[in-house]
Amino acid sequence: MSTNKPIIVPVHLDPLPLELPPGSSPQQKIEPTCVIKTAAVEISFFNGVDAHLVQTVLKGLVLK
Repeated sequence: MSTNKPIIVPVHLDPLPLELPPGSSPQQKIEPTCVIKTAAVEISFFNGVDAHLVQTVLKGLVLK
């Protein structure tokens, strides 16, 4: 197990718009809004992810 402390970066999650502009779809942007990389794993979060999910994943990383 690595003795390095994880680097935690504050993340702002943008809310999903209630209405999409004409001609656009949520699948157009496939780039993650946040990527967490460690020696063992790479975790990507995409816009619209529930904040509770992000908190659960971060707690899981800290506990290991």
